Amino acid sequence: MGVRFSISTWIALVWATVIVLALRFNVPFGVPNEWVWLKRVDTSFDPTWVLTSVAVLVAICGLAYFSAEGSVRSEGRNFAVLVGLIALAVSFRSLLSVLLPQSSRP
Repeated sequence: MGVRFSISTWIALVWATVIVLALRFNVPFGVPNEWVWLKRVDTSFDPTWVLTSVAVLVAICGLAYFSAEGSVRSEGRNFAVLVGLIALAVSFRSLLSVLLPQSSRP
């Protein structure tokens, strides 16, 4: 049993791959002699925060998948899933702000 992606998914995957490769090989983005997005110098991340943010993102996806699958039937469970998703989304956003380099924080 294979997984078939839609054409828009393939376009998004190719686009993301091109962007990641351009960033990896330090291709400057921007208008020459006007502004150029250069590679950021301070890119050191604490692995604990990275793994925690990935775990929270996996929890969000898992909770959304199981709630959309139809296993959640009652109103109380729907409300609990909604509150859980909101709490996980807020914590994921907070974890992403922790991953910003110290030089770019306000």
